[in-house]
Amino acid sequence: LLISSPSPSYPFSSAISSSLLASPSPPATLTAREMTLETCGAKAATCARLRILAEEAESKNENGRGCHAPMNVFEAANCLAFPYGTAEWLIQQQGERELFQSLIEKLETSAPGSELDEAVAKLQDLIMHLNLPEEIVLPVVHLFGTRSRLVVRSSANVEDLKGMSAAGLYESVANVSVMDAVAFRSAVVTVWASLYSRRAVLARRAAGVPQHQACMAVLIQELVSPELSFILHTVNPLEKDKHRLYAEICPGLGETLASAGTRGSPYRMLVNKATGEMTMLSFCNYSTSLVPAMPKNRSFIALREGKTTQQATPQLTPSSLVKSRVMDYTIEPMTHDLGYRVHIAHRLAGVAVALEAELEGPQDVEGVISGDAVWVVQSRPQPVSD
Repeated sequence: LLISSPSPSYPFSSAISSSLLASPSPPATLTAREMTLETCGAKAATCARLRILAEEAESKNENGRGCHAPMNVFEAANCLAFPYGTAEWLIQQQGERELFQSLIEKLETSAPGSELDEAVAKLQDLIMHLNLPEEIVLPVVHLFGTRSRLVVRSSANVEDLKGMSAAGLYESVANVSVMDAVAFRSAVVTVWASLYSRRAVLARRAAGVPQHQACMAVLIQELVSPELSFILHTVNPLEKDKHRLYAEICPGLGETLASAGTRGSPYRMLVNKATGEMTMLSFCNYSTSLVPAMPKNRSFIALREGKTTQQATPQLTPSSLVKSRVMDYTIEPMTHDLGYRVHIAHRLAGVAVALEAELEGPQDVEGVISGDAVWVVQSRPQPVSD
């Protein structure tokens, strides 16, 4: 990993070019075909690759195979990214470069305790007050439109790497409207600020990664409102079995699976990747699921020709963007319909085989199921010991 020392004249990560920071314009928002590992990290680059693969598969089906075309193995949401250096460019524009550098040095040198906690709080507060220029927001509006709901995700240079996945360490915010400027800004800066949480700082220390070398891109994807969400390990981690995948599945949004504070268990299954043979390990018993919530009090902001025509609503917290729904498992197909479970198992096996081939190795996969479509949200290398 990155190990170079900080420079008093260049306090930012070496992943960010000095010419980018010196530019009078903010870094350009990147499309899926422009995202690379170097500009926006492994997560964003992988999601972009998944999107391109899904587009190419759809194009082949439409242009050459007609009614004999096989069903696409998976879908992938369209995406954009604010690349590395966007937050740092804004910090410079606000004249906070020296403060940023001094706080980074405190993160590096302070022992765990009040001094470190104070530095973390000040640095996160600095980032939470950054304003987004319309030059980087307009491409988001143009691609996704005014009615889409989005997921704003982290993509750092210190996550989704072999040996350091950092899964769950950084923030994502679901169900965000780009047309609510304050809510969208809040989601973006929340992701940036999560790079400097106490947990993240201490995790980098443990891994030997200098604090000043960490940087965060922001991945923006269209939200797919799912019936089911899943986490999939293409190699069964329970028995290190390369022939079977292990999946955890829950109704609604995947935040239920990611939250350690959620009481209950998901559906758990093992699936033979070659045959689709399924073994159920447990059935879901969460009392509630999470679904997108449309804020009741909202006034959308209109961006036309680079001008703001209406003020946005007060800041929304991420928790206000989703709501709980009481589960009724008597009408849940995954509980009472064996045929449906077998169908899902076969679809997940196809996804696992395809991703292992395309991404060259075992994968930890997050995705959703909407109708009969399986959407892959992200994929990262799965740590598998010999």
